[in-house]
Amino acid sequence: MKDLIAHKSTANIIPITRKIENEQLSIIGAVNRVVKYFEFDSLDQKRELLAKVIYTLNLMDIKKDDIVFELGTNKGLKAAVMAEMGARILTVSADKFNSLKQINSITLDSKDRIQILSIDQIQHITKLAPFDKILVSPGVSNIPADLYGLIALNGKLVISDNEDQPCFLQITRTADDKFDVKRKSGLNNKTASYEVFDL
Repeated sequence: MKDLIAHKSTANIIPITRKIENEQLSIIGAVNRVVKYFEFDSLDQKRELLAKVIYTLNLMDIKKDDIVFELGTNKGLKAAVMAEMGARILTVSADKFNSLKQINSITLDSKDRIQILSIDQIQHITKLAPFDKILVSPGVSNIPADLYGLIALNGKLVISDNEDQPCFLQITRTADDKFDVKRKSGLNNKTASYEVFDL
């Protein structure tokens, strides 16, 4: 925690939790390195989006060299953070041109671990499976019918099913035909795992 506070002037983000695990520190460090490449409409939006990113990626348990399939690039913030954590990202964007423009604005070497696909390329995704982690963002259409089948053994699928009041499904493949499904409450004032401030 002292290291995070010491870097407050450049890091812009400090987590508040009862216990900070190494994995959480890895996410926060990656967020701190990539956030400067993204624009936000307001300070409140920045706080909210960063808290959601940290919460979501904590559920995904991203590891170095994980192969991640992301449905819904949006701003590209989650993809950039996961790449900075050492994962390789295949992300599907409804607006490939603007997603590429955003990712190409990043000067970190980790951006080379991100590949952006357009929606019409999603039909070929099964040829690249299985994936260690899969992330489905709110509002995504064209979800592959056999999404569970794309998860590697011991891999995780995280689905955020509501943008305003996020609820998450965390699905872990425990065997070829067995899945552990957990429903996680989203971020709100009472249950948020992280608070972000002084941005």
